[in-house]
Amino acid sequence: MACLHDHSCEDNDCSSNWSLYKHIDLPKVSALNEAVPGSAKSVFKPWEHRLNSSEEHLESNEGDPELLVYIPFTSDVKIKSIAIIGGTDGTSPSKMRAFINRDGIDFSDAQNMQAVQEWDLVENLNGLLEFQTRYAKFQSVASITLHFPDNFGGDTSQIHYIGFKGEATQLKRDVVATIVYELMPNPSDHKTKAESGGGFSQLETAATSGAAVMGSLQQPVLTKGSAFPMKRSVIISAKQFKSLELIASENFTSRAVMEAVGSCLTNKYSEGLPGKRYYGGNEYIDELETLCQKRALASFNLDGKKWGVNVQPLSGFGDLPHGGHLSHGFMTPKRRVSGTSIYFESMPYRLDESTGLVDYDMLEKTAILFRPKLIIAGASAYPRDFDYPRMRKIADAVGAFLMMDMAHISGLVAASVVADPFEYCDVVTTTTHKGGPHNHTIGGLAVCLKHAQSPEFKAYQKQVISNSRALANRMVELGYKLVSGGSDNHLILVDLRPLGLDGARVEKILDMASITLNKNSVPGDKSALVPGGIRIGSPAMTTRGFAGREFVATADLIHEGVQISLEAKKLVSGSKLQDFLKFVKSPDFPLSEKVSDLQRRVEALTTQFPIPGL
Repeated sequence: MACLHDHSCEDNDCSSNWSLYKHIDLPKVSALNEAVPGSAKSVFKPWEHRLNSSEEHLESNEGDPELLVYIPFTSDVKIKSIAIIGGTDGTSPSKMRAFINRDGIDFSDAQNMQAVQEWDLVENLNGLLEFQTRYAKFQSVASITLHFPDNFGGDTSQIHYIGFKGEATQLKRDVVATIVYELMPNPSDHKTKAESGGGFSQLETAATSGAAVMGSLQQPVLTKGSAFPMKRSVIISAKQFKSLELIASENFTSRAVMEAVGSCLTNKYSEGLPGKRYYGGNEYIDELETLCQKRALASFNLDGKKWGVNVQPLSGFGDLPHGGHLSHGFMTPKRRVSGTSIYFESMPYRLDESTGLVDYDMLEKTAILFRPKLIIAGASAYPRDFDYPRMRKIADAVGAFLMMDMAHISGLVAASVVADPFEYCDVVTTTTHKGGPHNHTIGGLAVCLKHAQSPEFKAYQKQVISNSRALANRMVELGYKLVSGGSDNHLILVDLRPLGLDGARVEKILDMASITLNKNSVPGDKSALVPGGIRIGSPAMTTRGFAGREFVATADLIHEGVQISLEAKKLVSGSKLQDFLKFVKSPDFPLSEKVSDLQRRVEALTTQFPIPGL
């Protein structure tokens, strides 16, 4: 019998030590279709007593072999294996299906729902067999429901013993609260002594109004006499208004979100979770955070009984030069770069450089050798979707959790225009900007999540992908090499190395011409500071109203900037990036008029499209 730890020990001692029998909340155990009411409790006993058949057993009603057994635990447990000892003469169950943390289900639910795991059983009269779980799926188990749909031909089904092996966590699960809020709150219901119609009421009103999600609201952000020690023009940001914003991880937010983030919610300190704060006076913060949790579940069509949600950790693994995130444990052969690589051992997986796609075969081989506890999907510069079923299979094969960091594509996921990671992943995370948690940011997130449930938002996300593909097609027509050959999401990754250029030089010239994008590593790169590519995103300019025609024009403008970069590289005397940057900044830069002409045409295009909220 397999031991659950890394030393050899006698069978009885090992099994007793890892048995979860004492953690079963026995008085609350129940079963459906049991011939003798309450008999289900009798099948749970210490491991060393499992073969004692003289005791009472669980049996189904005659002529109906189906059984459904509900087993709660006194604290969350991790289940490694399940042992079943059935009856003789064909009465032993032939199939078992498990449901995790699904209280109150009946036979109809069990037949219609997808089980976490299913097993084909064998008769186990001597009690030596254990059925292994997909361990990553059986973490934080507050209760388990076992469905036995059939047996080996007997008139009834009999079970003499059910046992679990694993570990107890001593933690109890907090259930996600479901609260119904009015669609449009009455301001008089939310007055305080200090103000009429307080910030939370205004927040809720803004969140539920019928205003278009991406509409252009031109009211000023600051009023005359503001105490902010900068000119209003700096806040409105003429640069943002005039520039062609193409950084894939940036976008323009709505006025409603700005109001929430800039509200009085920032004044309150709220350490802890709803209903469990360290400081008092947090009843409205609790209400807000619970509302935000509810909206997060609704935005991604998730069942609150299956998924917990934490909206607080707004601070936030593929190899970085292959499109991954810096925060996923990036390190070079000489140095650990990110904090996660310092505190955890990480191993990157890479792209197939011939196709620009994730090399799942090599990922599988690497996982088998490295035996990770966590496999991370998600990237910052990968223009294709992930094969979640394949990654799930790889994670299960090595007993790892599968996590998706969907920070870049969470809007696309919410709009159902890319694959859904929730069906296959154990943990799914997303960030906004890297900071927090702060109450005003949670307030802004609640507003944003309300937007994400609207038809306008779904149409917007479809336009984001359509624009990205229009941009990609035009760049290919212009002769550029794209990593993976195209795009399934909001960004394209252009490999400039065939032109003898790098992303850092092109980024600088385009920035001088009011085109904002970022240099980015591409597969095979040696340096992240002077990488071989540029990353171009479609969300921000789609927000401002760009369609396919404008993104074709954008590709042409970028192409002009690349040509200027090539000319400048030929003219500069030194070969280092520092020499190039010094050269293009100099007053006598010979191509400055070309850059200025390009900038005028860029700004003539962008200023036709207002920034929402400003």
